[in-house]
Amino acid sequence: MWDWGTPEKVDSVEDEWRHLGRKRCECGGRFLVGTQSHEWDERRGRHYLVDHAQCSQCGRAKKFAFDVSGYFAVDSG
Repeated sequence: MWDWGTPEKVDSVEDEWRHLGRKRCECGGRFLVGTQSHEWDERRGRHYLVDHAQCSQCGRAKKFAFDVSGYFAVDSG
């Protein structure tokens, strides 16, 4: 589905930032998020957040996708 990898499931903003904090560029640098976009997969019924990031060391651009469907859980009670 994504040309930038399988979306990681996260349940909070903190969880998302924890995942991003562990990611490293091939050069060893950290990725800094510049912009974000939201995607809705109607067929799967899933919400995705895509972080558009850039390496702080070499400038390489990379996208990270997160399944944030848990953010949008509906309480049926």
